[in-house]
Amino acid sequence: MARLLIITEYEERHIYDVISGIKDYVLEKNVPDPTICTISKEYVASIGMKGLVEWCREWKVDCVLGSFSRNDDTDLLADSGIIAVNWNSMLMDTGLPSIRTDHTTYGRICVKHFSSYRHFAFYSHTNDPRIHSIIQGFQKVLEGKPSATFDHFIFDPEADFRSELMVLKAWLRNIPKPVLILAGTDMFGNNLIEYCKVLNIDVPGKAAILGIGNSRMICDMKLTSLSSIDMNMYKVGWRIAEMMDICLKNRNFKGYDIINRPGRVIERMSTATIPSANQDVVEAARFIHLHFHQRISVNDVVQATSISRRLLEKHFAAECGMGIYQYIMKLRLDEFTEKVMHTKEPIKSIAISLGDDDSKNLSRMFREKYGCSPSSWREANTLDD
Repeated sequence: MARLLIITEYEERHIYDVISGIKDYVLEKNVPDPTICTISKEYVASIGMKGLVEWCREWKVDCVLGSFSRNDDTDLLADSGIIAVNWNSMLMDTGLPSIRTDHTTYGRICVKHFSSYRHFAFYSHTNDPRIHSIIQGFQKVLEGKPSATFDHFIFDPEADFRSELMVLKAWLRNIPKPVLILAGTDMFGNNLIEYCKVLNIDVPGKAAILGIGNSRMICDMKLTSLSSIDMNMYKVGWRIAEMMDICLKNRNFKGYDIINRPGRVIERMSTATIPSANQDVVEAARFIHLHFHQRISVNDVVQATSISRRLLEKHFAAECGMGIYQYIMKLRLDEFTEKVMHTKEPIKSIAISLGDDDSKNLSRMFREKYGCSPSSWREANTLDD
């Protein structure tokens, strides 16, 4: 992969994670004379595919990553020896290697991760092409939970904004609570947090809100930080670079589709609770989410509530399915796993940052859950899913 052109807008979701993955592949594999450049979708639309091919020739572009449609004559790129990958995950029949995502998995991820909830909902805008797949995924997985409920609201930004907002507010007031609401994007999730505040709906006590994309800048934008589903786009970038590198070395190789598997739920304050009518359990969960990365004990959690340790532990276990200490360690392990899998921070440093002086403790828990040590996981997943 010597010279890559990416057709994108800089505000496009995930583009920075993708570029980070591409850059790391290039650096770790010592790809000779690499260049990554970008061009706007608007400009490509104005010059057409013939203009794009001429642009690539002039700038000696070897590979193109872009969102192509059925009307695009992508054969012009192939005829010019330019390797192209389709970024449009909703359109697979362009004849190009594509990035594929099974959007029905969002429902499974939500229900599995937030298994203590009975009420689920989905919120997005009409311009989200994944709506049908996401709703279908929720409905399918909830067939196995007959006591659960599911609802959705699809906002039409082309309609009268005030009227749509009034209907949305009524929907938020009336859906059964406590509810876990999945928003189609992190920005939509932040909007929901604000709407709930206006309506005096406690987030996360009554409405736990989850975004898609895990854009750290967006998720940390509000005082109530947004939990989100990580899209593993860094790894997608790595895979794109790897495939293009193979194609350049073997011109007869036509490439392959890249399967993007939505990753883990990254919990922040917007889901920092347990769905419970018991306010002491809710306060205990909130305290744990705020302080789990510190050296807190069960007694510290008890002091944040108004009841005895014996009663709190009894109620907490009944509502959460695990003890207070186990819940603290679960959150620590989730954070530990997130940093092991998505950063290059030393494993011992990660453990210390989570209030654990002995990194072997969290490493042991990681091994029990994933069947290998954190260092072994990093080594095996530098290249492989």
